[in-house]
Amino acid sequence: MKKFRMLLVVILSLMALLFNGCTDPKETKNDDLPEYFVLCEGNFQQSNASLWGINQDLDSLTGPIHWNSANPLGDVGQSMAVKDGRLFVVMNNSHTLEIIDVSLEDSLVFETSIDISGMSPRYIAFNENNAYLTAWGIKGIAVINLQTYEITDTISVNGLPEDLICKDGKLFVALNMNPYWQPENKVLEISLNSTPTITDTFEVMNGPEKLLLDGDNLFVTNVYYDASWNKYSGVSKININNKSVIQKLHGAGSTSDLIKIDGKIYQNFNNEIYELNNDLSLNSANKIGDFNNIYSMWSDDDYIFVGQSDYIAPDTVIVIESNGEVKNTFTVGALPGAYCKK
Repeated sequence: MKKFRMLLVVILSLMALLFNGCTDPKETKNDDLPEYFVLCEGNFQQSNASLWGINQDLDSLTGPIHWNSANPLGDVGQSMAVKDGRLFVVMNNSHTLEIIDVSLEDSLVFETSIDISGMSPRYIAFNENNAYLTAWGIKGIAVINLQTYEITDTISVNGLPEDLICKDGKLFVALNMNPYWQPENKVLEISLNSTPTITDTFEVMNGPEKLLLDGDNLFVTNVYYDASWNKYSGVSKININNKSVIQKLHGAGSTSDLIKIDGKIYQNFNNEIYELNNDLSLNSANKIGDFNNIYSMWSDDDYIFVGQSDYIAPDTVIVIESNGEVKNTFTVGALPGAYCKK
C-alpha cells in the first residue's frame, strides 16, 4: 500500500469559484485549524464529496480539504470518525477509507488511502487496535488492523449492515436490509473475542439505520417504505442489559438522526427536532429550532449541527445552542451528512 506524507492543502475561496473548481491553495492559520469536521456526501457518481473544517470558536470555516487540489475526496462521503488523532473518512462509492492525521497543532496531514474495492463501505467503529467497517458489498463487516491498515478478517451478517457502535468488547450493528434488498428489522450483538461471534439478535422496527448509545439504552432510528413507496419513520430502544425492546412508529414522513444534549434524546422528524418521551413518542412541547430541508443532525453535547440540503451544492450547516439560538451558519458542499470532533 502506498503511503503519502504531505501537508494537506486547505482551499479557501469564493463559493462561485469553488464550485467551478477554480481554487487557490492557502495555508491554515493555527487558530483556524479545525476542531470540528463536516463531511458532505456529494451527488452519486459525481465525485464531488467534500470535507470541511470548523474551528473551535465556531467562527471560521476551511475547505474543501484535500491532500492536493488535483486529488478530490471522491464519490459519496458516507461517514467518518476520529481515533487516536486520526480522522477516518469512509467513501462509499469510491470504495476507499481515507485517513488524515489531525493530531498536530499546526497542520493536517494526509496519511494514506485504503483501497477496499467492491465493498461499498458504510460506517466505522473501533475496539482496541481494530477498526470495524460495515460493508454492503460483502454483506458483512471488515476488520482492519489500525497499525498495518490491512484487512485481517471479515464478519458475515447475511444482510446489509448500517451503523454500528462498540461497547465493552461488543459490537451492536443495525441490519438495514436482508441479502435480497428487502427491509430487515434486526440489530445484532457481536462479541469481539478471538473469533467474533453473533451472540444476540434484537428485533426492532423495519429499516434500522442510525444508532445512539446512552448508558444501557441503545436508540435506533427506523425508516422503511410500504408497497406504494410511502416512507414511514420511527424509533426503537434496546436495553442491552436486560434485553428488552420497545418501539414507536412516528408515522408517514422522514427522519435523519438522533442526538443527546443536556441529558435528553432528540430525534428529527419531518423537519422538526423533538425531544423523545420515555415511551419514545415525540414531545411536541419541547422542540428545538425551526428548520427546512433537514438532511442530517449531530451534537457534541454542547452544540447541535443541522445540515440542510436541496441536493445541489452549495448547502448549509447551522450550528445552534441547546436553547435553539443560532451560533453560526456555514456554506458547504452538497449533502452535509456526517460530523465529528477532533
